[in-house]
Amino acid sequence: MLSGRLLCRPAASEGAAFDCETVVQSVTVLGLKSKPSTVLVHVSGEDTSAAFEYSETCSSLTVGGLKLRVATDWDIKFTG
Repeated sequence: MLSGRLLCRPAASEGAAFDCETVVQSVTVLGLKSKPSTVLVHVSGEDTSAAFEYSETCSSLTVGGLKLRVATDWDIKFTG
């Protein structure tokens, strides 16, 4: 997590390739002080709005409906 963005970058030292079929289906972020106005998912140069739920009581944000491969670069940005 960095400046309102959750980053996924597969670690591959010395050019080693990492291949995996595992996907992230949802993400829960704890400790957000306010509800974001939008949540954007950035994959392969494209931004897509994502469905999310914010719990004011728990200060938590859950982003669902994702199908993000862990072996690819992607990020989720919380704005607003």
